[in-house]
Amino acid sequence: MKTNKYPICKRYEGNPILTGKDFPPEADIKNVFNSGIVKYNGIYMMVCRVENSALFDRFWIAESTDGYHFKPRPKPMDMPYDDPEFKKYAESMIYDPRVTKIGDAYYIVHAAHSGHTCRLSLVKTKDFKKFQWMGFISETDNRNGVLFPEKINGLYARLDRPNTGYDTGDIWVSYSPDLIFWGKSRCVFRNWEGIRWACVQELGGDSLGLDKDRAGSRSH
Repeated sequence: MKTNKYPICKRYEGNPILTGKDFPPEADIKNVFNSGIVKYNGIYMMVCRVENSALFDRFWIAESTDGYHFKPRPKPMDMPYDDPEFKKYAESMIYDPRVTKIGDAYYIVHAAHSGHTCRLSLVKTKDFKKFQWMGFISETDNRNGVLFPEKINGLYARLDRPNTGYDTGDIWVSYSPDLIFWGKSRCVFRNWEGIRWACVQELGGDSLGLDKDRAGSRSH
């Protein structure tokens, strides 16, 4: 297989940048999974999914001034487990946080799993201290949601990956007037058989969408 002489991404030699041992011992964190990262007031904020020895998942914020060396906060994020609706549809686990700044607020889209399979949930913050749960923003069997940082034709936009059977899914785009009610959905990237890096469950929205003009592209 021919490799690119100038790779788009280069793996950091100091990995892993965060492990369970970096968290307070009393939290009994064993694993650190997919994280969403954004810069806030000059500080890199990493929203991590962590798991303890009882396999209970939390979101935990770690901070860094250089983007390489992160220090977890003393306690995990405050999630609305006292809300009956959240507790019902997130009883199994929460995971895959994606953070997007829109205006003066930061929005965390994450997956919530229960006996009803997976749904997308939305959390809002302006200071990474107080968090407002805005509700579930998808039906069941949908994950890998990520918001665009700007509206498109007056509507908020989101990429996600609804499962379409046989444990596979394609990337779809949806639009919303208020971040809660979504529609005008269409498929934008197929999980074609034979694409090695997109097989089975490995295809999904990850980083934020880019404005093609700001990114330097003029193609349509």
